[in-house]
Amino acid sequence: MKHYCDTSVLASLYLEDARTSKITQWIEQEALLPLPLPLLAELELMGAIQQQLFRKQISSQEASTCHYYFQKNLNQGTYTRISFQGEEYSHALQLVQVHTAAIGCRTLDILHVALALLLGVGEFVTCHARQKLLAEKVGIKVIFFK
Repeated sequence: MKHYCDTSVLASLYLEDARTSKITQWIEQEALLPLPLPLLAELELMGAIQQQLFRKQISSQEASTCHYYFQKNLNQGTYTRISFQGEEYSHALQLVQVHTAAIGCRTLDILHVALALLLGVGEFVTCHARQKLLAEKVGIKVIFFK
């Protein structure tokens, strides 16, 4: 697996924002598919969609459309679901102890980097500056969408 897309990237694919076209173009032209989809990323993505619905930033129809396209991409092989048995937490705990005080990464962000390390991906794809910094500090090349 070459690329790990964190939830900020996945959310931009389904919840249109200023980065959507750049990320979509990258997926279509450069991403090595299928992309790993840890259950954490799927859970966060579904939460992001529902959060926007709660905040009335999208309609229920738009939320349904997001779910439809995500499921379509899943069925077409854009993603491969990945599950772990807990080893990501020990990696994440090490990252917390070494890097959180200096960088300020949140726990779920650290879990994404720990998962990328466990998968041995070549590139970590994110829209978050702190995740970018953390991934770089642990030796993962980063593709960053501002």
